[in-house]
Amino acid sequence: MFNSVRRRLLISVGNFLVRSVHEEALSSSKLRFSAKAHLNNTYRRLYSQIAIKDQNVTSADLKNWNDKLNEEKLHAFLADPENNKRFQILELEVDVLRHNAEKVPNNITATDWLMLLDMKSKTKRKKYLDFLWTKETLKEKNKAKKELKKAEFARKKEMESEDTGEMKYGLLYNTLFMRIYESTINRFYNGKLIQNIMFEPKIVFDCGYDDYMNQREIHNCAKQISIAFADNRIHVNPLCLYLCNFNYNGLLKQYLHQNIPTLLNDDFPVVITSQSYLDIFPKNQLVYLTPHCRTELTEYDPDMTYIIGAYIDKADSQPLSLAKAKKEGICMAKFPIDKYLKWGSSSSKNLTINQSLKIMLDLRHTRDWNEALKNVPNRKLKSTRVLMLKRKVEKCLFQSSTQSKPNVLKDFTFQNKKKY
Repeated sequence: MFNSVRRRLLISVGNFLVRSVHEEALSSSKLRFSAKAHLNNTYRRLYSQIAIKDQNVTSADLKNWNDKLNEEKLHAFLADPENNKRFQILELEVDVLRHNAEKVPNNITATDWLMLLDMKSKTKRKKYLDFLWTKETLKEKNKAKKELKKAEFARKKEMESEDTGEMKYGLLYNTLFMRIYESTINRFYNGKLIQNIMFEPKIVFDCGYDDYMNQREIHNCAKQISIAFADNRIHVNPLCLYLCNFNYNGLLKQYLHQNIPTLLNDDFPVVITSQSYLDIFPKNQLVYLTPHCRTELTEYDPDMTYIIGAYIDKADSQPLSLAKAKKEGICMAKFPIDKYLKWGSSSSKNLTINQSLKIMLDLRHTRDWNEALKNVPNRKLKSTRVLMLKRKVEKCLFQSSTQSKPNVLKDFTFQNKKKY
């Protein structure tokens, strides 16, 4: 473990080097939502004041603040009679679905109402209500399991409290090992990343796509960035992460801060800046990773800085990263997935942000594409798709047959699937 003097020295040197190169300035951009502009400005200002006032907060505190701000935003939005009328129609629609025994949650928060008001399609609203119902049901099940586990622990503790005169091992008793707390593990990993800020190659997340994503896509983007940070931190050979074009007043920052409460701390081991990567790195050392270009990445070059677009495009896939790289005159490359992998029929070749980062981490560590591309989900590959379809056909044949289970389909492929 790092001792306190060494850790303070690393933090001070890291902050000095980072701040000497980057000047973080707050950028103002509009939140993507259908309410009026003055409501959005009020929302951003209140959140920024709360976040700046106290940086050492927990995720629960941030969630409570966000819920309170969303309640104020909903009240201000319903002050308009037309918006209030639309809200009443939406409430009636939810009541009808609940009366028809559809999957509708019992409690709908102000944040969820704002999301539902922003959706124009009834199908999208129904899917979102189904998602909220699943989330609420899972929360209730976890609560019941926790209560059951708590009662079981109390029962065992009462049984173990009997004095038998024998030596007892375990928590709160005699033990051979010292307990390592989660905060100690976090300090160890963060200290390792602070060293990487000074010495290791850089990789950039381009966070300048807030205007092209809706609220749910921004939420997914923040979740993937959080997972990518965790994957990089525990890797045997981590990289130095940069979040460029970062909007300190945007929704992405709000969700990231909720997932990572220490995001705004001075010793957080990620460089977060509102500046563009063009202002930080030389243009001839930048490579934008986009799946829409033709040039394939052959090997990892430690002298180059690779850029991953922090963009989620589930609904409407557009080559925004390609257009941005062309406009800025940056070199582009894509992963050679077609060369090393056999993709299944109708499977998407889009990779998440954390999957792209894990590929770059393993490529840099092993210099082997076969090893790096193991981070691609197996469900997208042809072999897994054939196996899943084969099992589905066997299940259908078994259900439709009154006799015993048919023999395994040894010659089954996508080409002859119509025969079965």
